[in-house]
Amino acid sequence: MILVLNGLFPETVERIRVGFDGLLPQENIRVWHAPGPVSGLRPKNNWRRQIAELIREAFIADFKPDIVLVSNLFEGLNDDGVTSIGALDIDAPTAVALHDVIPFVHSDIDLKNSAVETWYKNKLGHLHRSDIIFAISESVRKDGIRYLGLPEDSVINISASEISHAQSMDRSAVRLISVLEKIHAGRCRSMDRKSLSARRPKLAYISPLPPERSGISDYSAELLPELSRYYDIDVIVDQDSVSDSLSNADWSVFDVEWFRCHYSRYDRALYHFGNSHFHQHMFSLLEEIPGVVVLHDFFLSGLVWHMDAHGSDPNYFVKRLYESHGYGAAREKFSDPASNDLVCRKYPCNLSVLKQAKGIVAHHEYSLNLAKDRHAKVDEDNWAVIPHLRIPAFGHDRAKARQALNLGDDDFIVCSFGLLGPSKLNHRLLKAWLTSHLAKDANCVLIFVGQNHEGEYGRELMTAIQRGKIGGRVRITGWVDTETFRHYLAAADIGVQLRTFSRGETSGAVMDCMNHSLATVVNANGAMADLPDDAVWKLPDKFSDMQLIEALETLRHDGSRRNKLGICARQVILKDHSPQGCAAQYFGAIERFYSHPRADIESLIKAVAAFDHYKPHYLEYLMLAESISFNFSERSLDRRIFLDISRTFHNDLKTGIECATCGLLIELIKAPPKGYRVEPVYLSAAGGRRHYRYARSYTFTLLGCPADIASDEPIDAQPGDIVIALDLFSQGTEDTRFYFDQLRQGGVKIYCLVFDLLPVLSPHLFPEGADKAHSNWLETIIRCDGGICISKTVAGELMEWVEKNGEEYSAAFNVSWFHLGADIRDSSFSCGMPDFAPAVLNTIQKCAAFLMVGTIEPRKGHMQTLDAFDKLWGEGLKVNLVIVGKEGWKGLPDGMRRSIPAIVNRLRNHPKLGKRLFWLNGISDEYLEEIYTVSTCLIAASEGEGFGLPLIEAARHKLHIIARDIPVFREVAHHHAYYFSGTKPIQLAETIKRWLELKRQNLAPSSEGMRWLTWKQSAEYLLSRILPQSQSKPSRRRIDEIN
Repeated sequence: MILVLNGLFPETVERIRVGFDGLLPQENIRVWHAPGPVSGLRPKNNWRRQIAELIREAFIADFKPDIVLVSNLFEGLNDDGVTSIGALDIDAPTAVALHDVIPFVHSDIDLKNSAVETWYKNKLGHLHRSDIIFAISESVRKDGIRYLGLPEDSVINISASEISHAQSMDRSAVRLISVLEKIHAGRCRSMDRKSLSARRPKLAYISPLPPERSGISDYSAELLPELSRYYDIDVIVDQDSVSDSLSNADWSVFDVEWFRCHYSRYDRALYHFGNSHFHQHMFSLLEEIPGVVVLHDFFLSGLVWHMDAHGSDPNYFVKRLYESHGYGAAREKFSDPASNDLVCRKYPCNLSVLKQAKGIVAHHEYSLNLAKDRHAKVDEDNWAVIPHLRIPAFGHDRAKARQALNLGDDDFIVCSFGLLGPSKLNHRLLKAWLTSHLAKDANCVLIFVGQNHEGEYGRELMTAIQRGKIGGRVRITGWVDTETFRHYLAAADIGVQLRTFSRGETSGAVMDCMNHSLATVVNANGAMADLPDDAVWKLPDKFSDMQLIEALETLRHDGSRRNKLGICARQVILKDHSPQGCAAQYFGAIERFYSHPRADIESLIKAVAAFDHYKPHYLEYLMLAESISFNFSERSLDRRIFLDISRTFHNDLKTGIECATCGLLIELIKAPPKGYRVEPVYLSAAGGRRHYRYARSYTFTLLGCPADIASDEPIDAQPGDIVIALDLFSQGTEDTRFYFDQLRQGGVKIYCLVFDLLPVLSPHLFPEGADKAHSNWLETIIRCDGGICISKTVAGELMEWVEKNGEEYSAAFNVSWFHLGADIRDSSFSCGMPDFAPAVLNTIQKCAAFLMVGTIEPRKGHMQTLDAFDKLWGEGLKVNLVIVGKEGWKGLPDGMRRSIPAIVNRLRNHPKLGKRLFWLNGISDEYLEEIYTVSTCLIAASEGEGFGLPLIEAARHKLHIIARDIPVFREVAHHHAYYFSGTKPIQLAETIKRWLELKRQNLAPSSEGMRWLTWKQSAEYLLSRILPQSQSKPSRRRIDEIN
């Protein structure tokens, strides 16, 4: 069941979603949008109301409903309610609940206003177009028949007034559902009769044909005669010539360009897709002219790679990799130039075909299971499994075949059919045969019937055959014509067809062997795993040499078993794979795929364009276009996790927030959760409205790929998608709030990372106005689904803020927390060492070196630390102070930068600079790693932090830690740090002296054993706070229990 809501009532959407939580998946609650206002009382609204009716019906039709139920047709007089029946041709029965006919009965009172009368009579017209009417009582049923002239057999009383109200509602619902099911069953029977009696539809059949050396061309030659019983067929080919036997058949043959010009002549289109260059023209053709797709090979990556290597677009392969599988697949392609073969075996590159097809035909459940395993939102109703057809083989003469092939009557012939290659495991068969007793038997012959592999694999096979020293008893035939191929099938005693890395293809060679009553040895790989056990000798997918040898030797000596397997195999072909039966299944599948409701976005646009009695303003057209775009976004087969990196995208300052954003982003891209696609995005105001755009150029650059693989288009968010705001967006808060509300109404979950509340809690440490901006940001995120804090400390602070400032949203807003990672990130790790770095490192490590890491900001404690070290140096202590960090807030006037100008001035002009004091401004990650290596102790003097990443990085390098005694540092470092309190320089100076004495005695707290996460682990914890299957929804009021 799909619940359809009107987006013109935004305040009701959230309440309805909450009310149906647990009863319906949130993805089944859908919201449509139209320009308003549309109330029926105002004639000025007529155009918008009629447009809204069209939009609503097209939106409903897009779900391909079996039946539509309207709970109350008579809505929209005084508000923006929209109901209609038949504004578009939905081609699905509509049921209406009728509550009363009082306005009609008392029209002199209720309809005396002409605008009300017009509106009501319009609704009555819609009511008469309904297929079934559910009256809420017998009285209403009789009134509808008497006063409105409704057909008696179309009005059904669903009330159960003789029992309690609650039971009555339940009983009425049961009756209603029962009637709906009967209507649907009757409609299906009617459609079946209609299909059988209708004229033959005109079918465009797109496939290679003989003499092209493709198994699919032979398949089409066998299917076409039977399919032509159901369709008036034209074949569309991309080849110079067609075999005479086909060009003179009951169908015409046209080329692709002719079809592009004349496609409107056809009622149906059927594409045969395979993983070879014979099908390369079909990608663009399917995009232009959608149709049903026969997916002979689930993996199309070999074809895509061929188009890249031999086409005009050098990045075609990687574009399709990204389109189908996301950034991770594209990254693998560029990480190793020699990885094309591995990438082709791993990634199908078929998403565009799956999305654009009106329906998918596969030859076995294995392909459907592959699709479901890779994509979360595969609609099984959009698939049909039709066995791979084979014309029954009759009259083959074994003796004549052997004579034609120069094989002896007493020879025992083992054949393996098809192109040779690593995935066919020809080397395994050769090895087993050479090891078995058959190699020693002069009458036993092994023949590979097919073209040898053209690369190293083929050469290694030939070398192994020569080393076997068995004369001509092992052969590779090379490519053979159809007649010779059939001779080998007739002449063989055993067929051996092995596979590995199955990519959803159907082995036509296995079907051929079974069709010719051959005892056939297979392994349970891919679709072959589903073959009947009594029809083939089925080895395990990962079989041993001895298991294959046992099969060969047993079948060599056990003629009875060979015959039994051959007879059973033949019966399977006759029963399940006959051309007549398969063609009938094709007809049923194609007609089912084309029987969806006729209303779609194209018919909507045509209907809107037909309005000529009102000329909308440009802005009205713009609002209409935005509504249509929002309602009819491109359907995704995957749920998406959109990572909002707006701040990092627009201004990557390399601060802690940006570093954390990159760390999480890279790990989530490398290992997206199953069923989800990860897409970095950023907020944009292009076009005058706030929206997300894909951050493709930025992300590809971050991953070391070309930036122009794909453009930064606006996203099409769909129900079930998730937004995770990884960094702190700050621009256009009001617009962002409205946009977020719109996304959530559409079924998108939004979670925001909360790094800290410091501008609100300590405004004196931030620029003037930062507290207000941060409060505005907090007011935006509490309208979302949750805030995920980077520490338990911040989670507690956020809960307190929400309880004081966001009571309206506190019940629905979930607070949780996790910790950031601290390992080195490969792609975002910056490199480069200045020429003077060795000298600096050498000077630093000559005595105890204390390190501060972080942007120069008022809260970081730099001034107190400088004063403390001035005191220590004045006392003659030989210690170094190393400060790593950029100058903060450089985009602001000095008057707004608090103490930063004074700190920077003091650093630049300090007499110890370059001797005991070192300020390393904007150094690379590589240089920082070296600084950590030569340092003695980290000083974390910040007065406020959300987490304290430098503490973790120090622990990773086994540095000692002196930290200010604030809750978050205690949370991160526990007993692994030496803590100090107070803001006076003397307090820190004395702490350092005490620590030095403890260090001398080997008693200073050690950071070894301090727990920290990798970025991979951090990303996993983040997802555990969000994804439905792992989210524990910890109580906001029991923060101590969050873990």
